[in-house]
Amino acid sequence: MMPKLLSLMPWLMVLKISLPIVVLGTTLQFIAWNYLEEMILGVRRAGGFTRRLGVECSSADEALEAAGAGADIVLLDNLAPQELHAVAAQVKAAHPGVTVEASGGIVLGTLPQFLGPHIDVVSMGCLTHSAPALDFALRVLEP
Repeated sequence: MMPKLLSLMPWLMVLKISLPIVVLGTTLQFIAWNYLEEMILGVRRAGGFTRRLGVECSSADEALEAAGAGADIVLLDNLAPQELHAVAAQVKAAHPGVTVEASGGIVLGTLPQFLGPHIDVVSMGCLTHSAPALDFALRVLEP
């Protein structure tokens, strides 16, 4: 028996509950860190209880504030490896349940420098924006 395929609306619901909400540093600069807790509460109300919330941070102070305000994921963006590991350790010590993500400027050659006991996830934009194009064709043959 062939499985039934989902139509568009059920797939949109799957995406809605599956994708995290990420608040980028540029948004935080506009809103200001002074309203972080209120923003997180508002985003949670708008996004629903099933969505994880990530906040992009560029310092230990920002990361600790974001985790303390209720972020599920702290994205440590564009930090040097040594600083990244120190900040990640501080975040994990204060908020062990928070996911710590390293991002920004990480490429395959430097990846090992960003791996460590307090880093849960590494994002590498080079996998998408720097990937070479693949030229291929598909030919369907009649039986």
